[in-house]
Amino acid sequence: MARAGGLHAKQLLRSHRGRRGFSLIEVIVVVGIVALIAAIAAPAAQRAMSSYQLNLGTETVAATLGYARQAAITMNRDVEVRLLTVAMAPNMPTVQRVRGIVLLDVGESAPRMVAIPRYLPEGIVINTNTDFSTLARLTEETPGGTDPDLPGIGKSYKMRKFRFRPDGSTNLPQLITAPGVNKYFMSLHRETTTSATALPSNFATIQIEPATGAVSVHRP
Repeated sequence: MARAGGLHAKQLLRSHRGRRGFSLIEVIVVVGIVALIAAIAAPAAQRAMSSYQLNLGTETVAATLGYARQAAITMNRDVEVRLLTVAMAPNMPTVQRVRGIVLLDVGESAPRMVAIPRYLPEGIVINTNTDFSTLARLTEETPGGTDPDLPGIGKSYKMRKFRFRPDGSTNLPQLITAPGVNKYFMSLHRETTTSATALPSNFATIQIEPATGAVSVHRP
């Protein structure tokens, strides 16, 4: 038994002697490969997240507009859509962008919120260049005394507004963008400082047919 135990101990000793840790060069090579993979993957991941946020913001606005139209028909009275100009972020109160939407029942003596305000994902905005968003031609107003305070921001916002009527149409004024065409639209994209006269490659456009109130989404 003692002999067998001694042989087993020697075998274990040889086994441990045959093993070795990673050398410094091997560790450096592995770290370099991991860093290279991360550098290649990061831009793709960022683009994917940006596209997801844009899609989410576009769906939020389009669905809210559709809900406003249906609510006007169901309640048989006007529902007002307000596109909100608010701070880009809580720590950036002076940087204002159009990135919110709220619906109001204006059939009462004072406007009443139909639903809580909805805001675009961080970094996503509605373009205010009238070439890319004809809804930006609507007059931007500040809230008055009868306008409701919005959760978290009170009356610290500006707005462009229009209404859906009980028959599903809108009160948007006549706007001829091309012969025989009368459509309002807005373009959404990630905030960028690269150009004020051109849309980035990744954007979405939401179109409203004034006479019918129909809402549609278009992507390049």
